[in-house]
Amino acid sequence: MWANDAGVAVTDEQQQEVLPTVAEWSADGALMVELDWQGQGLRVQLEPEVMRSWTADVLADRIMRLHRLALMRARAEQRMRIIEDTGAALPTTPGWPSLTDVEEYRRTIDF
Repeated sequence: MWANDAGVAVTDEQQQEVLPTVAEWSADGALMVELDWQGQGLRVQLEPEVMRSWTADVLADRIMRLHRLALMRARAEQRMRIIEDTGAALPTTPGWPSLTDVEEYRRTIDF
């Protein structure tokens, strides 16, 4: 057991591994989605112009598409880390895409 700077006792079992995150933005930077390869640590950032100019349906669609892109990229990068660390030959799948798959999907993001 140890105490952090705030003086709260924390056990080792309570410590969570901090996973690398990736972020994807709309072309104009008005919308950003960030997450890790497990889909956790989700963060969405909206600039004020989004609320003024996008309908709720457009916003929902764009968040979902950027979320998918970010998750694909995070998993593709994690797959590459596993291959580099273990030497395992992990095939690409829809859940574990290649970086090429990510770039192909990125080309469908038109906002």
